[in-house]
Amino acid sequence: ALGASSTEIGTTTITMSWSLGVSKSWALGAVALKPAPALQADVRTTQTGPSSVLAGANYTCSIAVTNAGPASATNIVLTDTLPAGAAFFSASNGGSNSNGVVTWPAFNLANGSSTNFSLTLTAPARGTLTTTVSSTAGTYDLDSSNNDGSAAGAVVVTAVRPFDAS
Repeated sequence: ALGASSTEIGTTTITMSWSLGVSKSWALGAVALKPAPALQADVRTTQTGPSSVLAGANYTCSIAVTNAGPASATNIVLTDTLPAGAAFFSASNGGSNSNGVVTWPAFNLANGSSTNFSLTLTAPARGTLTTTVSSTAGTYDLDSSNNDGSAAGAVVVTAVRPFDAS
């Protein structure tokens, strides 16, 4: 061969060309390329809280975020949607409320590690309160069903009991 070159097109195709002498026979073959596997993490987000609370009382939901790996999870953003009627009281670790959604600053979790957060609300005079937590990550998450707010462990339902002063 008088010369050879290759040009990468996209992420899964390579085109190769050769400059050969006029009387030389040659063949060109194609090889499918597999993209390198993306870094993957499995972020799991759950919360617990009381099944009932007195009207007007504060109550706290505890939130756990775990990375089951295999890679570190980066840029995790945790959010908790407040129930209608409940008032935001406080959130740990810099969580802030905007229009009924509490958002915590982005954080990273190494493979196999976890961290905890808390959210304190004030119950209204009556009703049933449903709080839903979810998270997203900058690292590809193969199973988002355990952190997208759809899993049973992401939801806390709290019944408000009337206050009896008698």
